[in-house]
Amino acid sequence: NGEKQVYHTGGWPGYFTYNSLYLNSGISVILLCNKPDSEDVENEMLQKLEDAAFGKKSPRTLYS
Repeated sequence: NGEKQVYHTGGWPGYFTYNSLYLNSGISVILLCNKPDSEDVENEMLQKLEDAAFGKKSPRTLYS
C-alpha cells in the first residue's frame, strides 16, 4: 500500500503477537492470539486485519 511501516513481532510458547504502525496514515494494527498451527494462518489473519484497516476487500477463505 506504499505506507511506511514500523512493526514488532513477539511471542511466548503458545502465543503470537504483532504490532504495526503505518506512519503516513497513523493506523495501528495489533494482533494478540494463541499460537496458530502454522505461519500461514498468522499471515492470513494479519492480511485480513490490514485489509480491514485500509478498507480493502479480501477474498473469502477457509478461515473467513
